[in-house]
Amino acid sequence: MRNAIRLLYVVVWLTVLTGTTNLQAAGGKKLMLILDASGSMWGQMEGRTKIEIARDVLADVIRELPDNTEVGLVAYGHRVKGDCTDVEELVPLGTLDRERLISSINGIQPKGMTPMIYAVSETAKRLKPETGETTILLVSDGKETCADNPCRDIARLKADHINFVLHIIGFNVTAEEKAQLTCMAEAGGGPYFSADDTAGLKGALQQIRETVSVGEGPGKLKLDKKIYVPRGKVTVEFEAQPDYADNAWVGIVPSSVPHGKEHIADQHETTYRYLRKKTSGTLTMDAPAEPGDYDMRMFNTDSLGVETASVPFSVAKPDDLGSITLDKAEYAKYDPIHVTFVAYDWYADNAWMGIVPPEVPHGKETDSDGNYITYQYIRGHDGKITFQAPGEMGTYTMRMFDSDSGGKETASVTFVVNREPGNIKLSLEKTTFSPGETIILTFQAPPTLPRNAWIGIVPSHIPHGDESTNDDNDMGYNYISNRATGTMEFTAPDKPGSYDFRMHDTDSSGKELTHITFEVK
Repeated sequence: MRNAIRLLYVVVWLTVLTGTTNLQAAGGKKLMLILDASGSMWGQMEGRTKIEIARDVLADVIRELPDNTEVGLVAYGHRVKGDCTDVEELVPLGTLDRERLISSINGIQPKGMTPMIYAVSETAKRLKPETGETTILLVSDGKETCADNPCRDIARLKADHINFVLHIIGFNVTAEEKAQLTCMAEAGGGPYFSADDTAGLKGALQQIRETVSVGEGPGKLKLDKKIYVPRGKVTVEFEAQPDYADNAWVGIVPSSVPHGKEHIADQHETTYRYLRKKTSGTLTMDAPAEPGDYDMRMFNTDSLGVETASVPFSVAKPDDLGSITLDKAEYAKYDPIHVTFVAYDWYADNAWMGIVPPEVPHGKETDSDGNYITYQYIRGHDGKITFQAPGEMGTYTMRMFDSDSGGKETASVTFVVNREPGNIKLSLEKTTFSPGETIILTFQAPPTLPRNAWIGIVPSHIPHGDESTNDDNDMGYNYISNRATGTMEFTAPDKPGSYDFRMHDTDSSGKELTHITFEVK
């Protein structure tokens, strides 16, 4: 497939020779090196001039290139000061000649301007008669100094039917410079990368050397079916070439993403698996959460590789999204609500169910998430879950959602709370006690009350209803701790007067449920 594609790598060394990148030559065997020989290359970096760093790094890479690589060399800014057209091909693209390349690089003496766009433009124009795609790698630490609109110039080259793609590495650039370099890369159909140090630069070029011979032969993919439910399991059988890189990968990509270039698919994949030199096998992945059209795609490397196989599939929700069944339609306050539900494997781990006022719009999980009265995650409940009816009479909905992260409502049922609870009661053997006397209180309470539901002694003159107010004025209390019936032991206040035992549904801004009055004399 890509063996017919001529890959031309243009490496432009601008001002700072630092940085690291994942750029790779994606199976290409033709490299054109363009060396920046502008005056700024005499600048110091890490105790050495930048031209010295360039010579050493390039020499190391050239020595290790595969023998079958075709390489050429272009320099600019090395002959005339102040000339934005000073670009020269020193070694024509052809059979690798290590000695000639290294000798030519060592003989370059930085002198002039930085005609970045002119160098790329002249190189690209020479490639117009060539078939296949040309890859230009531009490494820069700043803005174009000769052309006034480099983004436009790159776009014009693309529009002139020159089949190239431009990759750009920016070294220690400012935000303004990064914006321009990013714009240029986008105009050239390639990515922009940031890099920071000399060691990283060596690593980047080493990756280019290591991957010039990565295979691009076709692979094969076969899915177990064509339609999957959201988050369902997707099983794919694969066959890959033995000369793919160790980081060759297979992943799920939206069908709308253009085919061919790995770095574009890499920005949009929903999940992936590395092949790690395996030439055949089976992979399992989770289908995307959102319905739509997708592809399972294979790439020969994770560093600017090429697509070698693809098979389409769809993600669609079933007609039956789930269901909720309540044990009854009407409840007393604080009654247990026993729910039977049907959920599916494609629900997220944080799928949830909750009681929501009916006026809250249905459909979007985010609407209900901000307005629920109570909720529980449904994982691990095996189709059954219990809630407590609200403490206010009215109409409510029980709703289920496939995810707690922007999910969707999958089921809903309406119920009514229309009567006072019949199992809330406080009783005393007598209603008059002496100061400090032990009081035994008998209670009944809904077992579904929170564990911090409580009963306490409150002076009778304190207004009824608000748990927080009672909490501020209680003279002794006990938690109910999910007991339905029982007794509690209290001590009568020392001061004579009228007091109440008051029951509350929670210790967190709750409500008073009932009370009984007694006297201390």
